[in-house]
Amino acid sequence: MTAEQERLEEARERELSDTSHPHIGLLSNGRYSVMITDAGSGWGTWGDLDVTRWREDGTRDCWGQFCYIRDRSSGKTWSTGKQPLCQPADEYDVEFHVDRAEFRRRDGDIETRWAVCVAPDHDAEVRVVTLINHSGLPCEFDLTSYAEVCLNQRRADQAHPAFAKLFLETEFVASSGALLARRRPRAADQKPIWAVHVTAVEGLDNDALEYETDRVRFLGRGRTADDPAALDAGVRLYGTTGPVLDPVFSLRRHVRLDPKASARVAFVTGAADTLETAAALIKQFQNLESADRAFSGARNRCRDEMRDLGLTPDDVALFNRLAGAVVFTASALRSPEAVAANRLGQPGLWPHSISGDRPIVLVRVAVADD
Repeated sequence: MTAEQERLEEARERELSDTSHPHIGLLSNGRYSVMITDAGSGWGTWGDLDVTRWREDGTRDCWGQFCYIRDRSSGKTWSTGKQPLCQPADEYDVEFHVDRAEFRRRDGDIETRWAVCVAPDHDAEVRVVTLINHSGLPCEFDLTSYAEVCLNQRRADQAHPAFAKLFLETEFVASSGALLARRRPRAADQKPIWAVHVTAVEGLDNDALEYETDRVRFLGRGRTADDPAALDAGVRLYGTTGPVLDPVFSLRRHVRLDPKASARVAFVTGAADTLETAAALIKQFQNLESADRAFSGARNRCRDEMRDLGLTPDDVALFNRLAGAVVFTASALRSPEAVAANRLGQPGLWPHSISGDRPIVLVRVAVADD
């Protein structure tokens, strides 16, 4: 490993002991971006569109793309990150690198490793789950992905979520085992946009794939992502597609682990402006080698970017901390003295085109070239 690679390897933030405020990592190729928190929540965006639905909630931090793991023999369930099941782990560790986020947890004799990156040359996020069986007995697991499909600008989705969902259609591509979602155009001058969700496995049976795109069928009536009906014993995913009222992406893989063995499963989510591009994304990420190349490419891209911009590991860590204070409103940053000295309420800001609802980042430029 070169000195430059070692420098990049050190550019990370470990999970902090203070969990009163979410800590985040930002990943992007300039077109597709991912924000991920230390609990495993977050968003995926493509341009100005949310590919998966997200809401700011620093207390619950429960919105994002998740992966559930269920032990078939014991019935025990957990998620790759703390969210959404919030099951306590024997060990839990998070590292935010420049090019990827890494999660590791241990539950008894089972170790779960989860890595997330954005492909440098495709508009897609790649999430690879590695299960390691440290016991002397064989184990069987179900790995189930879950994310609410948005494909909309966040403000528009927040303003009229039920209406926005009416324009989404889902489809299962049996030949590739992938899910497609299309947002239908609402006007003649609009074009449809697509989201894809595909899984790749390591030496497993491709026929053992289950899928679901109906949120109500996945969660169950009156239930939420922290207790979905899809994880109940003996329940298989229904395989619902079409103009569902509340679309999600969910794919399930069955994994059998021999004693002291490991297995990897990749879940890839991407976006495209044509069906041909969406089909190319699906074809690209149908094997784990493509996922590995995405991680390698992301590392090289971030290394070059850091060199070109003259950034240090400390700079990257600072950027993530600043971004966390912008993404999740941090009341600790409000000066009590300044608040007490206020003579006007929030409406006093409005004539200055300041809403008062969102954090403000002040940048002082000392040199014209900056």
